[in-house]
Amino acid sequence: MLKNGFHIDVLLIVSMKEELDIILEAEPDWQAQNDSEGFVFYTRNANVNTKDEISVALVRPVDAESGFFDSDIVSRLVNRTEPRCVSMAGICAGQRGKAVLGDVVIADRVFRYNTHKIKAFQEGKVQREETFSYIDSYNINPLWIKKARIFPSDWTDTIKTENPRAFMPGDEKPRVHIAAMGTGDHANENPEVFPVTVSHVKKVLTIDTGAFAIGAVAEIENVDAFIIVKAVADHVNSEKDDPFRFYAIEASYRFLMAFLKDNLPQPRCHLNIPINADMKYGRSEAFCHPCSAFGAS
Repeated sequence: MLKNGFHIDVLLIVSMKEELDIILEAEPDWQAQNDSEGFVFYTRNANVNTKDEISVALVRPVDAESGFFDSDIVSRLVNRTEPRCVSMAGICAGQRGKAVLGDVVIADRVFRYNTHKIKAFQEGKVQREETFSYIDSYNINPLWIKKARIFPSDWTDTIKTENPRAFMPGDEKPRVHIAAMGTGDHANENPEVFPVTVSHVKKVLTIDTGAFAIGAVAEIENVDAFIIVKAVADHVNSEKDDPFRFYAIEASYRFLMAFLKDNLPQPRCHLNIPINADMKYGRSEAFCHPCSAFGAS
């Protein structure tokens, strides 16, 4: 269990189990932890350079009984660990013709649409305010937007999963987009989502199932920095293309970490996390340094 007063640099949130599994597989030194309620999450240190590190906590905030995404878990972890940055990685659905499978998208705005009212809205039976909700105060740091536009593409060299599009000329590396991101239930099963949202939300490019909730938590908890990075795994259909899903998940994670390593302010010292001797990952000897919480790689 975490000690009181323990802090982390980055709280990384995913919404699906396959996102959690693939990110855990991406690094060899994740450490399993429990919060005060017994909820399991994972921690590690990531090297920024030869001397500095940023501490990362990875969590899939799903209620054990209902199986649904639970923003209260995120709020609890934010209050306990006081992260300097709340982030989200994983996969999303992209607008066909605007983003290809595997492309990375940074959300500059997040909004929520009511899946069940899309058709009624089209038919003029409900108002726009009943169909779309906004977080007006969620705006990614403008400096980060500028940095993202010119961010070097060598981060793609860290992706270990083979790009399913690599055999196509010009598609070897994913593109990075900055655009609005919508959240709705059953996001990948409603083909009317993009035609409707594009008409009423400027620069919407992707939809997912969790970004809005995390944006709300970051706003309520007054987190210093917030960033959502997703990668396109489909174009709003119910068919799954596993190779693209695996690649997209890792691509979103690799970009996020590369970007934060370059742009998050210098890390602060942390209190040690208590590590059980029989913990599955790592060794307790790696946690003796007063500014090392998890063990770096």
